[in-house]
Amino acid sequence: MRYLGIDYGKIYIGLATSDEGGNIASPHSVVKNDNKIIDYLSTVIKEKDIQMIVLGESIYSSGQANPIMK
Repeated sequence: MRYLGIDYGKIYIGLATSDEGGNIASPHSVVKNDNKIIDYLSTVIKEKDIQMIVLGESIYSSGQANPIMK
């Protein structure tokens, strides 16, 4: 199973993809969070045959949730 990891941010979104076995993730890209992001994600999902999406937990370094988390 191939995974897509998403590190969501207000300005940029980081993406990582796993190997086919879902064991090792590697950086894929960092993209601007704008009105084209859904199309870009759809393309990555199709091209990489993604079967599961994992969203990163957005927290401050203190451990508390930040506004993006909502």
